[in-house]
Amino acid sequence: MNGNQIVRFQAMTKSQFIFAVLFREAMNQYLRPVFMLLFQRLTSSKTVKFVKCLLVYFCSFVNKYGAAAFIEMIDTIEPKFMGKVVDRLFIADLQKISGPTDKRICSVGVTRILCEAPQYMLNGDYAVYWLVFVLIKIFQTLLTTIHQHK
Repeated sequence: MNGNQIVRFQAMTKSQFIFAVLFREAMNQYLRPVFMLLFQRLTSSKTVKFVKCLLVYFCSFVNKYGAAAFIEMIDTIEPKFMGKVVDRLFIADLQKISGPTDKRICSVGVTRILCEAPQYMLNGDYAVYWLVFVLIKIFQTLLTTIHQHK
């Protein structure tokens, strides 16, 4: 591990520790301000490294508290903001995730977003994103499979 990987691992370990130890009820008062700060940082200086860490953080949140809680948290910042997050963050940057652990965290998180929140992703305002997201993932899987068989 190089220095950057160690720092990133330590940061992710701390955030995962916070998720594992603290109950959501204890964190509720801090979640919205934390998410708002993350989005402010994203809009002020978007870097590949930050986007990758943010996606892993969001997917870890989904894995711990569920897709509905994540979507509701995003939508409390701004109504229907989840559509922008899916379009401009998940669809645009998910393929940049590297490392087997981060890929697993994001795979499970994205699957949970697509499958556990049908009231949002299938019937609500985000139905079009669900279809686009699924088609992109299928296409990426096919390309990966073809590339592995060469």
